[in-house]
Amino acid sequence: MAVLIRLARESDAAAIAGLYRPYVESSRISFEEVAPDSAEIARRMASPVHPWLVAEDDGRLLGFASTSPMRNRPAYRWSVETGIYLDPAITARVADGLLDGGQHGRRAPAAAISDRESEVLRLVAVGHSNKEIADRLTISIETVEVHKANAMRKLGLSGRVDLIRYGVLQGWLYDI
Repeated sequence: MAVLIRLARESDAAAIAGLYRPYVESSRISFEEVAPDSAEIARRMASPVHPWLVAEDDGRLLGFASTSPMRNRPAYRWSVETGIYLDPAITARVADGLLDGGQHGRRAPAAAISDRESEVLRLVAVGHSNKEIADRLTISIETVEVHKANAMRKLGLSGRVDLIRYGVLQGWLYDI
């Protein structure tokens, strides 16, 4: 795979809108409630100050990175909001590389944790608090913490960032 990263063009707007739609409609990753159409994406991309990038392989859009103004105040003129979105078809490969990273070795397979530990991790990964998880599963907060700690230890995850990456790899952020 020879991935090319380049500035986005107006002709990329439809592919970007299609790639972004599942993030808006089926996950908590985006702060948008309605997926923008290609015309809105093209309007957002038109800013000469806030560039958008795309990653493509042989003409196929694999992902994009967007920037937009942080706030409309002079003190924020050099600050931007960013977002990076990948085609779900390659997300698992990218997430696996992030988890493995060449630094930590291979992670244990999901089968190494119990169904309950997996359920707790999934709920943590999609943003639920320990109390919400405890209420939902009718267990104590302490039990939630034990399941979370045991599963993270078994999988070699060292913190919330690793847990979110693992959740992406498992496809949990699309199953909300």
